[in-house]
Amino acid sequence: MNWYYKIGEAKVGPVNDKQILELAETGKITRETMVWNEHFIKWQTYGETSDKTDETTLNSQSPEEDDPQATWETYSLLDPAETENRDDPADIEAAALRSESHCSRCFRKFANEELVRYGADKICPACETLFSNELKKNDSAPRLPLAGFCLRFVAKLIDGVIIGIIGMLLYATAVFLLLWTDAIFMTSARMLIFILVYISWILSYVAYAAFFVGQYGATPGKLALGLKVVDVDGCKVGYVKALGRCLAEIVSAIPFAFGYIMAAFDTEKRTLHDRICGTRVIAKSARV
Repeated sequence: MNWYYKIGEAKVGPVNDKQILELAETGKITRETMVWNEHFIKWQTYGETSDKTDETTLNSQSPEEDDPQATWETYSLLDPAETENRDDPADIEAAALRSESHCSRCFRKFANEELVRYGADKICPACETLFSNELKKNDSAPRLPLAGFCLRFVAKLIDGVIIGIIGMLLYATAVFLLLWTDAIFMTSARMLIFILVYISWILSYVAYAAFFVGQYGATPGKLALGLKVVDVDGCKVGYVKALGRCLAEIVSAIPFAFGYIMAAFDTEKRTLHDRICGTRVIAKSARV
């Protein structure tokens, strides 16, 4: 026969008849301990069972094996507070196993009294040290003062002005070359020169962003406002990541600059290219 008993609110078991007697003899189960087995219709003290339960009584309380309804009724009354849904037999099994839970980290099953609770998590002894160390590491990790959308927008405008000036200088140089070579009246020459100017302007922006972010951690526009581009750990990014971040801005710009705008609503104030490259933009102090 399988027995279950309570230690506080935790349910322990199953144990057999011999084990329940040994627990009683060693004092781990007292007359006031609540116990239950498949022949009882509710939990009762061990003193009550030892006073009035004998072989005849147990046999008389057993459900008829050929009567499925009788068996169902007996089990469904295991604990009225735990078996509200009598239409779901899985609830009955869950009630009997409620004395055990899974570790939130390794997912192995342990008795409830062996698990240590950390908020909503239940951690077994084997995982407790590693789990607590991770919590301490997360608590001690510096919180980055993230730059808000407005600051980043202004910094982008400053960079846009600088890149615009570079573009105008390239355009003026192209016009001068066309006039100096008398090729301004040649349609094919004009088209080729202006295509080269446009490509040079794009490459100049890529070089501009990659160099300043890789070397100083920010473009001149960001430096003017005290902003800096860092990785997820708050460390300086290298030239390779700076170049990748610049190229990823193409994705943020299409369509309708949505990748930039999402920084205004993102919980970490990150743009799409920040998330692609694993970067953040921080300020000297947290601002909106």
